[in-house]
Amino acid sequence: MPETFWMLTSTAWTAIGAMANVIYSGLTLFLVIFAYVQITSARSEARINRTLAVCDRYDLDPQLDAFCRKIAAARDNGDLEKNPRSYRLDMCSILNYLESMAIGVERGLYDKEVVRDYMEPILRGYVQEFIKSGLLERAKPIEPVHDDVLNTEQYFSGTIKLDKEWAENPKGK
Repeated sequence: MPETFWMLTSTAWTAIGAMANVIYSGLTLFLVIFAYVQITSARSEARINRTLAVCDRYDLDPQLDAFCRKIAAARDNGDLEKNPRSYRLDMCSILNYLESMAIGVERGLYDKEVVRDYMEPILRGYVQEFIKSGLLERAKPIEPVHDDVLNTEQYFSGTIKLDKEWAENPKGK
């Protein structure tokens, strides 16, 4: 009679050990998949939080607010159109903010759809008003400080690219 322990032979105990290893491996695989899903979810949530923070900056940053208010007042009284050079810094500051956001979208730092939901009319409005209308071009200094001063296509290429993409693919279509 073979030796037994709790009425099980060594072969039975080996089978039980093998089954326990399979169960342990299955649980480990489940934990790995669960951890992967959690990490992916956390990354996605962090990206959305970063996106909302950069979008909120448009409403909350006092300097950006001052630039926007100055531009709005100049637009309302007609001085922006007559004297764009006086507002070059304000226009460029607003466009620089939008460009940093566009670069973040391009590099995957910000969620493109959240940026679009929050900023599309703002970005497209400023691109139309400052760039497409030629206002920013007219705001260039008379005597350039260096050759590439205010090269709109170069400095604001990300913003222009987003505007073009959104114009070609209207939301909801």
